[in-house]
Amino acid sequence: MPTKKPVSIGALLRAGTSPLARISRQSAEREQLADALRVAFPGEIKPHLVSAEVRNDRLVLVADNAVWAARMRFYASDVLKVMATIHTSVLERVEVRVRPPQPAA
Repeated sequence: MPTKKPVSIGALLRAGTSPLARISRQSAEREQLADALRVAFPGEIKPHLVSAEVRNDRLVLVADNAVWAARMRFYASDVLKVMATIHTSVLERVEVRVRPPQPAA
């Protein structure tokens, strides 16, 4: 019988089957992939790559704004070369998206 005690967020993250744990794991995987792909970009572009993920036959990169997303598109072939060394599946294209605006802190 389940108790009605509150569960800490840390416990929810450690529980491998919870939706929160799955979201946290996916976020960490995307961040690790973005870190690995930053080597394909020149120094001024690297910090603007927010996230990366593989969806079917394409690599989706997320930039922090439209200006940097446009610049990232020029390096699609370099990114695919790097991706070929770290990922097993064959990717056909790179898609660059812009992160939605973040609210001011």
